[in-house]
Amino acid sequence: MSVRSREAATLVLMRDRGGVGGTPEVLMAQRHPRDAFAAGAFVFPGGVLEETDHAPAAVAASPELSPRQAHESMESVKSPERALGFYIAAIRETFEEVGVLLTKPNGEGPRQNEPEEAGQSKAARDAMRRGELSFVEWLSGRGLRPATEDLVYFAHWITPEARPKRFDTRFFLADGSANHAIAPDQAEIVECRWITPREAIVAHRAEKMRMVGATVKNLELLTLFGSTQQALRELRNREVRPVMPKLVPLDNGSFRAVMPWDADYDSV
Repeated sequence: MSVRSREAATLVLMRDRGGVGGTPEVLMAQRHPRDAFAAGAFVFPGGVLEETDHAPAAVAASPELSPRQAHESMESVKSPERALGFYIAAIRETFEEVGVLLTKPNGEGPRQNEPEEAGQSKAARDAMRRGELSFVEWLSGRGLRPATEDLVYFAHWITPEARPKRFDTRFFLADGSANHAIAPDQAEIVECRWITPREAIVAHRAEKMRMVGATVKNLELLTLFGSTQQALRELRNREVRPVMPKLVPLDNGSFRAVMPWDADYDSV
């Protein structure tokens, strides 16, 4: 019997190395070596969709991206509100794991200044991870809202049925050009690095950066773009179809991943 997959959201932050005109690079995060999932692997920030991500308060905090708009490209999701929740989950998880906060003023009060935000964020992130603090309410108290309209939904991957821990993950892309201070939480993430998609793939093949298959495939997709703005523009119009690899056992005890576009996928 296959394990039921958990819904999750992942955010790829991209910027042009050295400024506009440079080669695009992405922020990759190394998971804690004792983590229950993908221990030690380099991934993009992200995590499981929580009920608070699509609660009424979260929906109200996204005036520029409505549930209906979010649902247009995620028709398989149960409700428009839940579809919008994936955008909020991606922003929340990125803040919790690496300290990057993608927000805009909400127009309901003065934005708290950066020194105060920086001084309070570590305690807030820890409390959010423990489920003791609402991300959206914390933002509202600082005159901020999640910048959901700036995220581009570009991929949907589902962990193979043979795996003991499975995720149904939506991938988003956002501009990471702002001077964000990167701060791994040291609970789930132990290291972060900016690296071009091509460099990351080379490091993975040289066994210097371990990654899961979905991460590698999405990096391969991102090598096609010459700038962050090109990636955001072209991926915004991409048709997203779910990808669920199948695993074929090999004689040496390992597995071969068969993708939906492979000729033998339906026969596996």
